[in-house]
Amino acid sequence: MEKKELEKKVDMLFKEQCANIVIPNYKLKLKKRHIEILNSNNSIEGDIYYEFFSQRFCELGAITTLNLYGCIDNGVIGQVLNDIAPHPMALLDTGLYEFPRSTKYMGGSKFSFYQTDNIEERMDFFIEPIKNDIIPRFDNFLNCKECLICDIFSKPRYYQYPYATALVSLYLNNKNNMNDIIELREKAQKAKLQDIRNASDIEEKVFQYFSNI
Repeated sequence: MEKKELEKKVDMLFKEQCANIVIPNYKLKLKKRHIEILNSNNSIEGDIYYEFFSQRFCELGAITTLNLYGCIDNGVIGQVLNDIAPHPMALLDTGLYEFPRSTKYMGGSKFSFYQTDNIEERMDFFIEPIKNDIIPRFDNFLNCKECLICDIFSKPRYYQYPYATALVSLYLNNKNNMNDIIELREKAQKAKLQDIRNASDIEEKVFQYFSNI
């Protein structure tokens, strides 16, 4: 199979296999190589997309190679954080998604298709992290679910303000008593979250925000 023919089939299978993906309270709009995540006002909150490499940058022996990306720019938590610390960059950003090293994946950010592959089965492997990692992570962030805090500690580099995001999640889930905040701060310090050095300032601003609503 030639590169262009394979990529056309990948695009078709992507739309077919992502047609049933949902995030409660949000609308997912499928485009070519792209999923847009829209809020109730039809404003874009984030997206998931992939890009193919030119032939010279494909992995050795592969017909084609691609990268997978995902990001959330705002959401309810984003609205809170924007009042505390304006965010010019995405608040949740997988960057070049890192596929785990296993029998399914070579490991790293490149995902390839080879002549010996069953294309439908290979696409199942590609869609798997979208359905089982990226979409649940986006759902937890956009819908302010309690398990968002576990997500943050599992991949803190995905979050622009990991400690602030976790703290806002406590407040939104009515878990913001002093013991919970102290426990979160200690865990964040142990994990060396990138914004933990500003913990006192963040805690004060978040407290003031929720005191005024």
